[in-house]
Amino acid sequence: MAFSRRDFIRTAGIAFGAAATLPSWVMDAPAATATYLEVNKNALADAALSTAKRLGASYADIRINRYRLEAINSRERQIQNVSSGQNFGFGVRVLINGTWGFAGSPIVTLDEVKRVTTEAAAIAKANASITKKKIELVPTPKVTANWKSSFERDPFDIPTEEKTAWLLKLNEAALSVKGINFVNSQLAFVNEQKFLATSDGSRIDQYIIRTNPSFTATAVGRGDFQSVNSLASRSKSAMNIYRNTIGRRRRN
Repeated sequence: MAFSRRDFIRTAGIAFGAAATLPSWVMDAPAATATYLEVNKNALADAALSTAKRLGASYADIRINRYRLEAINSRERQIQNVSSGQNFGFGVRVLINGTWGFAGSPIVTLDEVKRVTTEAAAIAKANASITKKKIELVPTPKVTANWKSSFERDPFDIPTEEKTAWLLKLNEAALSVKGINFVNSQLAFVNEQKFLATSDGSRIDQYIIRTNPSFTATAVGRGDFQSVNSLASRSKSAMNIYRNTIGRRRRN
């Protein structure tokens, strides 16, 4: 499914908005990174699925997810804002007596996985007492996969200084065009690292990168101004668009 700029802005906006209100543990980037790299996801999955089976689940799955966010904004010759954050946790879903139960936690340890799975099972059993229509899952084949987005360089591995310098260089090129008075440029990145393990035997790892570079140039004339927005996906370079726009205004 194609991911449009509108989808990116909506997703990233929600993510960055959520990051602003999340508790302190999700913003501790070094600690979250170290924890994520150290966890044995398969061992945690085995613990969750075996606990769920012991508690009577006909189906169970666990998702261990890490989300990273970064945004850099500039205007003319200044960097206005650099923001970054991440969150890390897991969720367990179980099906008992035809009823779902779900629980999650930001504490990704073996003991916590067992506790949360037990909690999810208790919720499923409680829900079963009031559920009129039982859920029956269609059998699905086992899937084992490891998938990454296509990219040449992971933006989260590039130093912030290099990214800010790139934006300022871009702004300087725009400002060198006669008639351009203002320019704004932005870089935004979202990284989703998602692991899924199911009682059907599936184990799926995903590493998804989304990027959104954009900038706006504004030319001010006598009693009028014009702005041009440019996206990386356009066939022409942004500077050509600027020059063509200014050229048309002069000819008119």
